Amino acid sequence: MNLLSIKFAACEREVFAHFMIGNTYGYSQQDYLNDIQAAHNAGIDGFALNFATNNVFASTDIALNDIYKAAESFGNSFRLFLSFDYAVVPDWDPLTVVEYIDRYKTSSAQFKYNGKPFVSTFEGPDRAADWENIKNQTGCFFIPDYSSLGAFGAASLPSVDGLLSWNAWPQYQDDVPKADQEYISALGGRPYMMPVSPWFFTNIPEYNKNWLWHSDELWPRRWDQVFQLKPTFVELLTWNDWGESQYLAALPRSEDVIPAAARGYVSAAPHVSWLSDLPYYIQKYKNGGSEPAVGSYTPHITFWYRLNPKGSCSTGDTTCNSAKNGQTTYPPTDCAKDAVFFSVFTGSKATVHVSIGGEVQEPQVASSGGVFHANVPFNSLTGLVEIAATMEDGSRLGPIYGPEISKECVGGQVNWNAWVGGS
Repeated sequence: MNLLSIKFAACEREVFAHFMIGNTYGYSQQDYLNDIQAAHNAGIDGFALNFATNNVFASTDIALNDIYKAAESFGNSFRLFLSFDYAVVPDWDPLTVVEYIDRYKTSSAQFKYNGKPFVSTFEGPDRAADWENIKNQTGCFFIPDYSSLGAFGAASLPSVDGLLSWNAWPQYQDDVPKADQEYISALGGRPYMMPVSPWFFTNIPEYNKNWLWHSDELWPRRWDQVFQLKPTFVELLTWNDWGESQYLAALPRSEDVIPAAARGYVSAAPHVSWLSDLPYYIQKYKNGGSEPAVGSYTPHITFWYRLNPKGSCSTGDTTCNSAKNGQTTYPPTDCAKDAVFFSVFTGSKATVHVSIGGEVQEPQVASSGGVFHANVPFNSLTGLVEIAATMEDGSRLGPIYGPEISKECVGGQVNWNAWVGGS
C-alpha cells in the first residue's frame, strides 16, 4: 500500500444522500430540518446538494442558505457539500462555481476532506479543464461523477482527486452493477464514492425517459457489495429524485414537487421504510464489514413489491435497460419478478410468514441470525399482503400489512415502481 492509500484509509467512512435542490422549491427551513432529522436518524452523515443552472438562481440561493442554516443547527453531526449538475443547458460558468464554493466553504456544516471543502458534480467532463483553476481559487477537494467517460477515462483527468460513479443499477437480469472494481483500480488509492440505490423506474415522455433497471433485490445485494469493497465513501441515490423512483425520503406533502408525468407511479409508492435498514447497513459498512452489535439497531421487517402483476396491464412501452444510455433493451417483464421481497433484521433466526389475498404461503426460514433476505412469489395471486416473523425465542415482529396487489392499473399501465413498508 502506498502513502496515498494509507492517508486515505485512515479517514472515517462517510455516507451521503444525493439531495435534489430543484425538487424542494417552496420548502421552508423547517422542511429542510425535517429532512435532515430523518436522514440523521437513519445514520446518514450528510447530503450532496445537486443543483443546476436551469434552476432559478434566486430560488437556489434561498434554498441553499436555508438548508445550510438547518444543517448548522445540528452542530458537526450532519454535513453538506455542493454537487454541480452539468447535465443541463447552459452549463456552469467557472466564476459562478467559485462563488458558490467560496460562499459555503466556511459554514460549520460544510463537509471537508483533508481540511478541504468537498465538491462534486453530476457529469460535466467537457468542462473538466475548468477545475484546475477552480481548485486553485477555492482550495476544494474534487470528486466528480464523470461516468460517461468510464472509470479509466475519468481517473486520468488531472483535476480529479477521486471519483463518484453513477453506475448504481444493474443491466438486464444482473442482480447488481459491476463497475465498482474498475473504478477502484483506476483510482489507484484515491477515494472512491460508491453509489447505492434502492430502485429505478422512470416514465417521463417530456424527457424521452421510459425504462426500468432490474431492482427487485438491488437494495440488500448492493449493500453486500459495499461490505466487500469497502469504498471510502457511499452516496445514496437518492434522497428525493421522485421522477426516477430512486427516492428514500418520505413522500412530499405536496405533489407539486413530483413531475406531473410521474405522479401516477410515485404518489401511492412510499419508500421511506428503506430508511429503517440504514442503521444496520451503515454501521456494518463503518465496521469494515463486521456485524453490528445486537441492540445497536432496531429489529424490524422491511418488505416491498409492485402493486400490479407484470402481465396484468399494458407495459406502457417501458423497456428493461435504457436505449438512451446506449444499452440493449428487453421487455420489462424479463427484468421484474412478481414477488413480495423482504429483509428481517434481528439477532436470532427468523421464520417469516407471508399471506397474499388471505392465502398463506410457505414459511421462509433463516439459516442463521442477522439479516435474512428472501422473497415469496405471488404469481397469479392478488389482494392484501400480510407479513410477520417469529424468532427462536417465540418473540414476534408484526404482523404488518401492505396494500393489495391488483390487476387494476393506474392509467391502464403496470406500475413498475415499488411499494415499500415495514414494522
